[in-house]
Amino acid sequence: MPFMLTMALALAGPDLDRVLSPKGYPAGSVQRGRSAAALVRLLIDPDGVVVRCETVATVGYGSLAKEVCGRAHHSKVRPAVDANGNPAWSQATTMAQFYAPGSPEADDVARSGPIPDAQLTVSRLPHTAGSAANQADANQSDVRVVVGVDEQGKAVDCAIDPRPPYGTNPKLAAVVCANRAMLGTKPVSDPGGRPLRYVTPLTVRLIAGG
Repeated sequence: MPFMLTMALALAGPDLDRVLSPKGYPAGSVQRGRSAAALVRLLIDPDGVVVRCETVATVGYGSLAKEVCGRAHHSKVRPAVDANGNPAWSQATTMAQFYAPGSPEADDVARSGPIPDAQLTVSRLPHTAGSAANQADANQSDVRVVVGVDEQGKAVDCAIDPRPPYGTNPKLAAVVCANRAMLGTKPVSDPGGRPLRYVTPLTVRLIAGG
């Protein structure tokens, strides 16, 4: 069995549904006809506590977008799991959207959907039975994986993330994991400055470059 698939039984990213769900966010802004999106980077400890939240980019109504980190910080989620099946530190970059149809920012927010964390160019994409749900065309596909990273920032483990329902095809994930050294992972430190081994979910865009 390929190495990547054996690790899939353990390696998993954090469950962010609760922390970034529109539920619990300021409904008043949406009711007043405002929309916003925020791309945020979260650091989550092995207990599932969000210990750091950084706003990477915002679109739309600024004050609503800025509230994302304020509400995410110190919230609790189901933590990531490392390749040995143990709760792990994790870092995740993800988009939170609050959309009110007809708002001045609605079109911009609607166009601010998830973007890939990394891009890989390969000679060709493997033939798959059926296409992934997010595949743009025959020469391009977005693939969701989860990667284990050591204290020096090196990607040492890789697998399909079993938690989110992205419908990743195992053949496409195998291509990404075989090239995990090219995913641009970097060292991460805890709030005290100590280098971490961590888990990170990534959406990788595979492009057939000929």
